[in-house]
Amino acid sequence: MMAPMGTRRVALLVIDMQVGSFLEPGSDPDLGGVVTRLEALLKDARISELFIAGSATDFCVDTTVRAALSLDFEVTVVRDGHLTRDRDHLDAKSIIAQAHYVWEELLHPHRRIRVVAAEAIIEELCAGDAPANHPDRQEGS
Repeated sequence: MMAPMGTRRVALLVIDMQVGSFLEPGSDPDLGGVVTRLEALLKDARISELFIAGSATDFCVDTTVRAALSLDFEVTVVRDGHLTRDRDHLDAKSIIAQAHYVWEELLHPHRRIRVVAAEAIIEELCAGDAPANHPDRQEGS
């Protein structure tokens, strides 16, 4: 889902391991091909800000979050909008808590990953507010 928010253009990415729709016909279903195609679609639409949700927190969602940050998108993870399952070494609740910690603490020279509850994101978008670190946010707003 893409929506213009004044000069703020956002997209919601729901990651579900079904990546085929982003691949060029005849291309290999590897992450590089998916990221390249998705990046092109988002940049063509002048999307600079992504809200990310989906399944497999510890695999698909984490990879998407980090790739989006490295491609210089503003990244917000929907705190209550992703899930995983228990693994042999760790339960799902702990995996999700660890992911939130890592994303919120990840260092990047120009951006940070926000982890925000869905309700707060909806309120922010309905109000037309940009997050404090967003380039569209004016001083004092």
